[in-house]
Amino acid sequence: MVQKSTNVNSSVSMSATETEDSSVMSSLSRRNLSVLFVSLLLDLVAFTVILPLLPSVLDYYGSHDDEVRDDVASWSC
Repeated sequence: MVQKSTNVNSSVSMSATETEDSSVMSSLSRRNLSVLFVSLLLDLVAFTVILPLLPSVLDYYGSHDDEVRDDVASWSC
């Protein structure tokens, strides 16, 4: 009889511990998801800002191709 009451008490305490563990895990997973969401949002915004500028960058380096080639050749001494 004494063992049964001990087992019941330990199972109750394990349930409380499991509940605490699950709440900690859910808060960690929410935090991980929020960090992931913010990272992906910043990445999306960064590419959205850069891509419209790409044609003008290509035009600039296309018209200054000889100067760029000479600069790069001088770096590779």
